[in-house]
Amino acid sequence: MKKIFLSIIVLLLTANIFAQEINSSPPKAEMLKHEVGGSIGAFPIIIIYPTISSSFNFSYFYHFNNRHAIGGSISFNPFTLGEKYGYGFSAELNYRFSFFRTELFYLYLSISAGFQFGLIHNSNWGFIAFQFMPIGINIGKEHSAFAEIGYGSQGIVKMGYRYRFNSK
Repeated sequence: MKKIFLSIIVLLLTANIFAQEINSSPPKAEMLKHEVGGSIGAFPIIIIYPTISSSFNFSYFYHFNNRHAIGGSISFNPFTLGEKYGYGFSAELNYRFSFFRTELFYLYLSISAGFQFGLIHNSNWGFIAFQFMPIGINIGKEHSAFAEIGYGSQGIVKMGYRYRFNSK
């Protein structure tokens, strides 16, 4: 009788230990906080006019959490304005808000503001630069492709590649 009672106690003690292991939640995946990317935009806004040209954009973002990210971008815009040829550069601070997110896909909006300067036929100019993207789609996690539609110095339509990572 003592052996049966002792066996039941041992089984109950070990069952409690295994139950904690089974019921414990799996560890959360680490969020990739840093992001670098490059894109090509079509029809950027230069000196408040849409141009028939393209914009080459490079960006960095820091993700605070799954919804909010802040960063910066630089752009290079060769363009024609009437019969004049020129080059524009812009540097902007960016904010991105993700309003729908799954593991490998998210929808977001983005806004940025900064300074745009350039050269047209030996004359320099400078203006406030801005970019408003009410809809953007990102597909992928670490390596991803994205497309955005909006208005501003980086283009009305923009497509590119992003790489997300954590610094060690």
